[in-house]
Amino acid sequence: MSRRKPSQAGLLLWRTAVTPSVLLWMYVMNTFLNTAAAASLTLAITQCVILRYSNITCYWETSDHHLNASNYKLQINITNCDSKENFNVVGVCDTRGSNCAVQHINSELLCFRADVLADTHTGSIRSPPYFFIGLKSVKLPPPQIKHLKSSARCLHVVWGMKRFPKDVKNHIRLQVEFTTHDQTRSQTVRAYSNETLELCDLHPGSKYTVRLRAQDDRADAHWSSWTSIDTTTAEKAPSAAPRLWRHIQPAEEAGKRRLTLLWKPVSWPEVNGVVLSYSASCRSELDSSQWTCGALNASRSSCVLAVSTDPCHCNLTATNSAGTSPPAHLYIPAHTDAELPPPQSISVTPLDDTRLKVEWTAALNQSESGFVLQWSSVPGSGPASLHWEQMNKTARSFNLTGLLPEVPYNLSVVKLYGRRAGSAKSVIAFTREGAPSVGPKMTVLRTSSSVIILQWEPVPLEKLHGFIQNYTVLYSINGKSEKVCTRAEQISLTGLTAGTYNICVMAHTAVGGAAGPWHMVAVGTTPFGLNF
Repeated sequence: MSRRKPSQAGLLLWRTAVTPSVLLWMYVMNTFLNTAAAASLTLAITQCVILRYSNITCYWETSDHHLNASNYKLQINITNCDSKENFNVVGVCDTRGSNCAVQHINSELLCFRADVLADTHTGSIRSPPYFFIGLKSVKLPPPQIKHLKSSARCLHVVWGMKRFPKDVKNHIRLQVEFTTHDQTRSQTVRAYSNETLELCDLHPGSKYTVRLRAQDDRADAHWSSWTSIDTTTAEKAPSAAPRLWRHIQPAEEAGKRRLTLLWKPVSWPEVNGVVLSYSASCRSELDSSQWTCGALNASRSSCVLAVSTDPCHCNLTATNSAGTSPPAHLYIPAHTDAELPPPQSISVTPLDDTRLKVEWTAALNQSESGFVLQWSSVPGSGPASLHWEQMNKTARSFNLTGLLPEVPYNLSVVKLYGRRAGSAKSVIAFTREGAPSVGPKMTVLRTSSSVIILQWEPVPLEKLHGFIQNYTVLYSINGKSEKVCTRAEQISLTGLTAGTYNICVMAHTAVGGAAGPWHMVAVGTTPFGLNF
C-alpha cells in the first residue's frame, strides 16, 4: 500500500506535539478518510432518469466484484440548483439489484440529489452524492400510432402522445424507422401532438415495420421506448419477369419431345406483392401449334410440355392481385439445329463439406449474353432435381452451397447467346470424398491350367463416394495370399498352380477401399475355356 507524503504542517506537528491523544485523533481521521475514499471507488450512481408522470429511476454500479451487498437503499431529495443543499425527500426505495425507482413529483423544473446506501457483511457503504437537473433527465413515454394508411409508394402515419404538455411541444422531436427486407431507413423530425407523418418512396406490396420514439431535446441522452406496428404497402403488377430455363429430353415418339420449363420467382422488390399464379406456354415457329401449361399456382416452379421437334418460342408470366408481369422469353431450337459452342473449360474447387467453387472460361471469339450453371446429385431423379442459376456475361465463378459430403454432383455450365443456349460443359465433383460403401461385382471369364481371367463391373458413382484410384485383386490358396493392383477392370492371373482359389476385388478411392463378394475358382481341374 502506498504511503502518503506528510504535509509541512503535519511534519511540524509530529516533531513538536506528538501525544497519545493526537495519535488517536489522527487514527480516527485516517480511517474515516480511507473509508470514504473506498466507498467512492466502490459504489457510484451512473445516471438517474425521470419518466414523465411516472417515477425517477437511478442506476448504480460497483467496482468491487466482491462487495456482496445484501441490500441497497436509494434516497432522492429535491435540492437547490445552485447551492446543491438538500430540501425535502422525494422518496426512498430498497432493492437487491442495481437500480431502483421512487415516485415522481410531476415536475422537471427542479434539481435533485441522490445517493445509495449498500449493506455489506463488513458494514454500510454510501455512494457519493449524485446531482442532476430535472429537465436534462426526462424520458418521455412512448408515442402512440393512432392510424396508419398505406398506398403503393407511401405510408401515412397519425400519431399522438398521452398527456402531451402544450408548454413543451416545441421541444419534442420524433424519430421514425421503417424497415423492410432488412433494409432500414430513418428520419428525425420536429413533432407536434397529433402530427401526421408521410413516409414515401417505398416499395409496393412489401411488408414494413414502422417504429416511433420521442425525445425532449433538453434531455438529449434519453429517448422513449419504441412503439412499432407492421403494415403492407398496396400491390402493383410485377415490374420484372420471372427467370426462365428449360430441360430438353430426347423425343419419345415421332415428331415429339419432352420439354420441362423451369423458373424462379420474381425477386424482391420487383415482385411488388405476392405472386398468385404463373402462366407458361410455347408456340411453334413454323406453324400455329401452341402448347400451354395453363394457370399454375404460386407454389409451382416447373411444368412439362410435349412439343414438336420444330423450333419454338416459350413465354412465362407471373400474376399478383394488381396485374401480370412482363413475359420471360426462351427460344427452343429445332432438334436438328447445330449446337452452339460451350464454355472453353470448367474447374471445381471444394471449399468445405457443403460448398464448391465452380469456375469457367468463356469460349474464344464468341459473344455471350450470360451463363447458366446447372447442378444435380448423381443419380438424379429427372428435371425436377435439377438446380440452376443464371448469371450475367461477366460472371466467371459461382459458389455452390447446401451440398452434401461424399455425394457426387454433376455440374455443367451453359453459355447463352441472346435467347439461345449453347451446349453444356460438364464435370463431376465432390465436396469431400469418402470410402466406397460396396466393392466391385466380379465375373470369371475363363480359366486354364495356370491362368484365371477376371472382369468386374465398376462400382456406381453414388456408392463409390469418390473418384476411383485403383483396384486390388486379392487371391489365396492353401493359406498363402497374394494381391495385384490395377487401374483396369479386367485382369489375367497367370503362373498359378492347380487348386481352388478364393478371390475378390477391392475398389479404392483416395479415402479408403471396399471389397466385393469372394469367389471360389478352381484351376487345373477343368477343361480350358470353361466359364464360371
